[in-house]
Amino acid sequence: MVLKLHVVQAFHGDCFLLEYGTRRSEFLLIDGGPEDTYDSHLRDVLAEIHRNGHDIARVILTHVDGDHVQGLLKFFENLKSTQQRDSLEVGGLWHNSFSGFMARHADEYRGFRDLTNPRILSEMGIARAVRTIDEGDYLTKLATNLDLSLNEDFGGKLIASDTAQVVSLGNIKITILGPTTKQLNDLREQWYQWLRLAKMSVHNPRSFAASRSTVPNLSSIMFLVEDGENRILFTGDGNARTIIEELETNNKMNDNGRLHVDILKIPHHGSRYNVNKTFFKRIIAKKYIISANRRHPSKKTLEWLVQSIKENDQGAEIVVTNMTKSIREFLQAHAPDSYDYRLTLLPEENHSIEID
Repeated sequence: MVLKLHVVQAFHGDCFLLEYGTRRSEFLLIDGGPEDTYDSHLRDVLAEIHRNGHDIARVILTHVDGDHVQGLLKFFENLKSTQQRDSLEVGGLWHNSFSGFMARHADEYRGFRDLTNPRILSEMGIARAVRTIDEGDYLTKLATNLDLSLNEDFGGKLIASDTAQVVSLGNIKITILGPTTKQLNDLREQWYQWLRLAKMSVHNPRSFAASRSTVPNLSSIMFLVEDGENRILFTGDGNARTIIEELETNNKMNDNGRLHVDILKIPHHGSRYNVNKTFFKRIIAKKYIISANRRHPSKKTLEWLVQSIKENDQGAEIVVTNMTKSIREFLQAHAPDSYDYRLTLLPEENHSIEID
C-alpha cells in the first residue's frame, strides 16, 4: 500500500502530486504553481509518471490564484494541443470556479468586463484579481473541451465541507474540511457588493483605487487524506481557525483535542496571518511542508512551529521548496539541534522531492 507526497518545485506557488494505491499507483495533482512551473518542472514530473504507466486520477485546484492555477492551465493546454490517446489521462477536475460560484450574478460580471479594458482595470488596482478570475474560468473551459468532469465526486456542485461526502479513491479516503456553505454564501455576497461598487466606478477608476476596496478572497478547498494508517493534511491558503473548527466538526481530533498527521502542508506558504501558536499545538505532524517564496515563510510562523516541535519531544522534519532570507535568519537564531527538528531543502537541480 502506497501513500507518499511529491512536492514539485513551484517557485512562489504550490504544486503537489499525491501518490496512492495498493497494487498500482495512482496520482492526484494538487495545484499547478505559477506559469513557469509547468515548463520548468511539472512537465517532466508528469512525463515520468506517464512513462511508468500511470495516470492522474484527479486534478485539484484548491483555489483560484495565479500561483496555483497557471501551471494547470499550461498542463491542460498541452493536453488539448496533443489530443492523443497515448497522452496522460486525467480522471476529472475539482474546482470551485468563479462562474459557478457567482452563477446568479454572471450577467452583472459580464457587464462589468464589457465596460473595462486593461488600462481601466490597472487604474482601478484590480487587474491581477480580474485576471485570476478569468484564469479560473479558462481552466473550466479547457476541462470541458477535454471532456473532463467537473466536481463529479460532488454531484457536479460546488465543493463545500458540510455538503460533501467522504470521497474514496483506491486505498484513500478524502474528507473535505473547507470551505463551508456559509463561507461560500458570505463570500458570494461580498463579491456581489464589491462587483456593484466596481461597476459603478468604471468611469472614475482612480477613485475606486483610492477607496482601497479589497477583492474578496475565494476560500481554499482543504482536505484530509487517510489510508487507514497514514494521514496527510492539505490546507491550501486556509486559516488556522477554519481548519481546526472543521477538524472538530468531522471528529478528527483525539480526546486531547489534537490531531496527529504524518504530513502537514502549512497554509499559505507559512504566512503568520494564516496560522498561530495554537494551530501547531493542536495539529502535530512528523513532516511539515512549506512552499517557500520571496515573502514567506514568516519567521514568526517558524518560531511557533519549532517551539511546538520541541514541546512535543518527538522531533520532526521541515521541508521547504526554496531558501529565503527569512529562513536563513531563522536558522541563525534557532539551530535544529536546539529545537529537535531537521530542515530539508528541495535540491535546486531537482524537479521535485518525495516525502513519505
